[in-house]
Amino acid sequence: MEKDFLDLLMEYTKKDIYPFHMPGHKRNQKLCQMENPYGFDITEIDGFDNLHDAKNVIKQAMENAAKLYDAEETRFLVNGSTCGILAAICACTKMGDMVLVARNCHKSVYHALYLQKLLPVYLYPQEMQGIATEILKEDVEQALRDYPKIRAVILVSPTYEGIVSDIAGIAEIVHKFSCTLIVDEAHGAHFGFLEQFPETSVRLGADLVIQSVHKTLPAFTQSALLHIGKEKGKNSNHRIDKERLYRYLSIFQSSSPSYILMAGIQKSLQIVKEQKDILFPQLLKYLTDFRKEMECLHYLSVLSFKNSDPSKLVIFIKESSGKNGHWLYHILLEKYHLQLEMESLQYVLAMTGIADTKEGFERLLHALKEIDLSLYNENIKKEKKGNDKKEEKITKNFPRTFFVCTIEQALDAKKSQCLLSNAKGFVSADYIYFYPPGIPLIVPGEVFTEEIILKIKENLLAGLEVKGIFQDMVSIVSNESIKG
Repeated sequence: MEKDFLDLLMEYTKKDIYPFHMPGHKRNQKLCQMENPYGFDITEIDGFDNLHDAKNVIKQAMENAAKLYDAEETRFLVNGSTCGILAAICACTKMGDMVLVARNCHKSVYHALYLQKLLPVYLYPQEMQGIATEILKEDVEQALRDYPKIRAVILVSPTYEGIVSDIAGIAEIVHKFSCTLIVDEAHGAHFGFLEQFPETSVRLGADLVIQSVHKTLPAFTQSALLHIGKEKGKNSNHRIDKERLYRYLSIFQSSSPSYILMAGIQKSLQIVKEQKDILFPQLLKYLTDFRKEMECLHYLSVLSFKNSDPSKLVIFIKESSGKNGHWLYHILLEKYHLQLEMESLQYVLAMTGIADTKEGFERLLHALKEIDLSLYNENIKKEKKGNDKKEEKITKNFPRTFFVCTIEQALDAKKSQCLLSNAKGFVSADYIYFYPPGIPLIVPGEVFTEEIILKIKENLLAGLEVKGIFQDMVSIVSNESIKG
């Protein structure tokens, strides 16, 4: 008999698989207690307010959230950070405006570019060990000088791997050019509650900040926050047209918002407010002890980067081990029952948070030590046979590309299919990206280059999941007039 979706979910909860992935509640029922959700799954009935016209309990809950993050105003999001990003960009731009965009932004940013027919100027992040790192404030300033028509700047900080940019410095520059700064801080809802963690962009001068509460705090999947930041020295922000922002929020959010999700947001923030002085230092101790123990390993290591979120465990595997991130990800799941957030060529990503347990960290550490010892013994035998050690090589995470038409033109154009190997010089008619994290390697309207094709092939050969390609075929714009 075929199992239904609920049966599969119930069966999964009985397994001993530990979640080093989002959502941030980690199925920790000791920390995150809630009655039967069917009992309070309601709609906008009398006495329970309306998210789209909040006047009572929801309004109070959002005001409490704003106080917690020092925002001028905070709005609950029940369609995830995606709807907040779409609303923020649409509210701060007019159709056809030019915007400055970090190339490592989530695909929802590109969807907003499409909807508003925006003209993007791309900023490429720095790279280290094959990972996209920060956006330099000097690059932001140079781009704003070169393109005076830019109306908004859109960045992601922290990155999926937890690396943050100098938001305070960037905000100062952006405002000097009379532009608006929008920060996708989806992975930073836990920022600002302990000195050893990065500060939230809300307090660093960003105008609009979007956070996924469910990613790093104990909230239900699909719940998020949109903050309006205060202007320096003021309690309000004249750069944000709030009426326009509310209008777009009502467009991109469901007209029947889930009261369970909203209650989950409030519960999560209440836990942070009441227990932050216990939970965050406890998490930091787990992380510090874990990183120290990892220092003695031969083939596995944890990324250490100055401006980063310590709760993101980016675990590298040396190429000289003869293995890759895909192999490490799957052995952790299949042999040790540890579900990580993401796999990549050189590393895997384990997400941690205040709902994680000491036992969870101990299981991960034990598994990694055992795997490392096995790799060490295996490679010692190879060395005795005279096998040469492989040199470590790192490839670029974001090969440079260029566009010949807008996203809208490419998506709406006539399309045809082409073998990836033969795509050089043609214009992409679709997004190609690795998921997670959902950051496009190539965007509709951009030209396939040899470097991009090689990067895609490299990931496919490693066994990673690549979206936007099927049986080695990619979608290209068939209009010869815009062929690269």
